[in-house]
Amino acid sequence: MKLDRLLRVMSVVEIVRNKPGITYQELAEEFEVSERTIRRDVNIIEDAGIPIKNCNGLRLVSDIEIPKVQLNSHELIFLLLVTHFLSSYELESEVPDSMYKKLSKFLPKKITSK
Repeated sequence: MKLDRLLRVMSVVEIVRNKPGITYQELAEEFEVSERTIRRDVNIIEDAGIPIKNCNGLRLVSDIEIPKVQLNSHELIFLLLVTHFLSSYELESEVPDSMYKKLSKFLPKKITSK
């Protein structure tokens, strides 16, 4: 998956979470893509296991939270590196910065003291 698509898909999840009922058309206008592209993005979200429905607009089923995942320190560092890398680009999405801030809180003390 290309980087711009990955960022858009991640952003769609956050927008639907924050604005339940947003339409395919509104998302397409926001990202300057076709409705069909947004529909494909929603299919990717569903395939990733995030339940999303179109019921008077898009909404996450039961407004679920993404399940808690336990990461080991290597996985956490990898995610931090990826989000830091993505945030270094001037993207219209704030998702990489937000993820980096949230994830960095969970770094082992051994690593943060270096």
